[in-house]
Amino acid sequence: MTPAATSRAIAKDAAPPAPGEPGLSIVIPLFNEAASLPGLNQRVCEVLRRLRETRGLRSEIVYVDDGSHDATLAIARALPASAADVQIVALSRNFGKEAALLAGLDHARLSAVLFMDGDGQHPPGLIDTLVAHWLDDGYDVVYTAKANRENEPLLRRLGVKTFYSMINWGARQKLPVDAGDFRLLSPRAAAALRQLPERNRFFKGLATWIGFRQIRVDYEPAERAHGSTAFQLRSLVGLSIEGLTSFSVAPLRLASLLGCGSPACSVFCSRRPRCSSAQSSSCRRLSTRNPFRVIPRSSSA
Repeated sequence: MTPAATSRAIAKDAAPPAPGEPGLSIVIPLFNEAASLPGLNQRVCEVLRRLRETRGLRSEIVYVDDGSHDATLAIARALPASAADVQIVALSRNFGKEAALLAGLDHARLSAVLFMDGDGQHPPGLIDTLVAHWLDDGYDVVYTAKANRENEPLLRRLGVKTFYSMINWGARQKLPVDAGDFRLLSPRAAAALRQLPERNRFFKGLATWIGFRQIRVDYEPAERAHGSTAFQLRSLVGLSIEGLTSFSVAPLRLASLLGCGSPACSVFCSRRPRCSSAQSSSCRRLSTRNPFRVIPRSSSA
């Protein structure tokens, strides 16, 4: 998987950062977000400008266009680099969110990395809180989770509960329930995630698996200002299967149970009732005859 194009815009009066330079890279995957992108970029830039003024924190935004069909890429390339440097990574087709996150991680030039969605439901105002837990409290992984799912359909809530129950079944490192991709990784946590050899990465699981000091921050997701979610039932089921097969031992446990149960089931089903000694001669005669033929019985003398 290679990006089709990469473009960069450097903030005014700033030199391009060297790879691994102290600072914060914000990775935002995009798919058909042309209507909401300008507003999202403005809100993120306001937060980054405040962080630069109060903490002296250098930052950049890495937008990853995941094969959008609308004007998302053109709008992203026209965004001004006012409060932070801007990178645009354009993938050659739609590879999916996990691949877009990986591409953004590979192109992030500053040491710490923050992931958030491009639909505006991850509140940019929460970035201050995540950065405070990292810089002030010394946490390496600051992840967010939905405070509640009351506004979601019942079927989706049941599916989410089933997914977390299965993926945590027998797992040494439990995946936090309702944790999302909106999270911040410190420089050493981001470096550890980069060193993992997996190509098909399940970021929720790997960001938990790497360890370090972690803390949860609950939030209320905002309503989408434009359009509808690109994650339909089919996409969510596919992502769940990918997470289960790449991160959980649940499929292996189920296969083991089925493997142990099949011989017992075959032995039980193969048992047939035996004829008594008085009926053995009749059984032998019937077995050589047409089983569908009616054999008349002669009356006794």
